[in-house]
Amino acid sequence: MKILDTVGVIEELCKAKKCYGLYFDFKGGEGIYYAEHGPNFDGFCMELRKAIPFMFEKCKDKGDVVYAIKPEFMQAFVDSEGWIMFDHYYIDDQQAVMKFNYNQIVGDDGPTKLNDYDGPLRVYAITFGPDGSIKDNSQ
Repeated sequence: MKILDTVGVIEELCKAKKCYGLYFDFKGGEGIYYAEHGPNFDGFCMELRKAIPFMFEKCKDKGDVVYAIKPEFMQAFVDSEGWIMFDHYYIDDQQAVMKFNYNQIVGDDGPTKLNDYDGPLRVYAITFGPDGSIKDNSQ
């Protein structure tokens, strides 16, 4: 028997599928945001969109441009964490796509080369190689 936490599950999944993976978690950031700014759900969502832009898409609402969570990220939004598997059957350069997404996430180390967001919300992120090893860690 092997007991696994979330990171352990992703490591094993990456090994089994021989693909790159990305885990992100904004539970801690969510709690800190609400503690500092009060129960402002709309404000939190605006900050989350800036900290993890690939989770959102532009939409039009009565002529206004608004942002909505992409359907494929809805469960991650509800759980305050998620993971993406970059499967080689669908993505030619899975490592480049993984790094592109990772570099859009703003963690404790602040703004990245692809995202200059420097607001109150921080997101924890880890990338994994096809051998299950941890490659990058935003903490």
